[in-house]
Amino acid sequence: MTTYPTAPRLPSLLLARDHTRATLRRLVGERPHFRAGPGAYAESVTGPAWQVREHQALAGIAATRGRLGDQVVISHASAARVHGLWVPPWDGRTHVTGPSAPGRQSAYLQRHVAELGADEVLEIDGLRVTTISRTILDCALRLGPRWGLAVADSGFRILVRPSREDPGAHLSRQEAIRGHLLDWLGRDFRCCPGLPTAIPVVSLANGLCESSGESGLIWSAVANGAPEPERQYPVHAEGIGYFLDAAWEFPLSAWTADEPRRPRTTRGGLIVIGEEYDGELKYAQDGDPRREVLREKTRQDRLLQRNVFLQRRTHVDLRDPARLGREILARLPRRIALAARPIPGLLALPPDTTRPRLRAPFGPNPRVWS
Repeated sequence: MTTYPTAPRLPSLLLARDHTRATLRRLVGERPHFRAGPGAYAESVTGPAWQVREHQALAGIAATRGRLGDQVVISHASAARVHGLWVPPWDGRTHVTGPSAPGRQSAYLQRHVAELGADEVLEIDGLRVTTISRTILDCALRLGPRWGLAVADSGFRILVRPSREDPGAHLSRQEAIRGHLLDWLGRDFRCCPGLPTAIPVVSLANGLCESSGESGLIWSAVANGAPEPERQYPVHAEGIGYFLDAAWEFPLSAWTADEPRRPRTTRGGLIVIGEEYDGELKYAQDGDPRREVLREKTRQDRLLQRNVFLQRRTHVDLRDPARLGREILARLPRRIALAARPIPGLLALPPDTTRPRLRAPFGPNPRVWS
């Protein structure tokens, strides 16, 4: 089933201005809360660490409602969160953009300076945020290639809404959006230090990617010099249609007879080198991971009968993108690997490499500030 990123619901807040100090102390003391911003408190949640951090990030964004003024808007990774795009782990602050008098930085806000046009801002749930197009550019310029590409892929996915069953139907619209963003970069962001990264990120982005893990997989390959793969590559085996996250297609003659990694097949025709990203939730969707593993084993055997050589990756592989890129190149014909040249802009570090400023939730009896 085809799915698209969706905007999350922002947490409800207790605001100090709406309650007396005694009432606020009682309400916050009844259940664990944390301070989301000055005079704003959100109820704590339980679950995986990433889920708790995302809840904190969204609460911090919600706490800015009504406090920023008419000329300051939610932007960068914070705007990406509001839109439901694929974002990196929270850095502890809500990112906002305003005109040349940005105001004082705080433990809760990271201010950026820019003049935004009316067509670059919209309102979501009472918050003024940058549009998806502007958010793609801001994140491509600031987040670095790994997460800049994830934001761009998910942004394209929302704007274009492609279908893997008919990928050609979305191409003209996607290329029109890409051309608009590249023109925008060349016109208004020529002096930005992140431009050498933003251009290849926008050029590589594709709405057919279906998760941030797939974006990371393709980034690792292309950044290290592999040709750009086909996303959602279709394969029909035993009457069933399958789709590979990323695939390269070559004739068997592309490998010389003495290459140790030459695919072993008794069939002629084209060889497909496939890569797939498996998220942790995939093997728990039916409550029985063994059933999913067996299903994937059957699928892989059927693909092998169609000259499809598939390799699965997980989040562990994405921890070392250079190694992952080398492993993917080693699966391709030797002449392709020897001609590979890394793309410097896709290997660059993000401009801001400071450690995240995470705020832990308060306990059941926090000190209350108004």
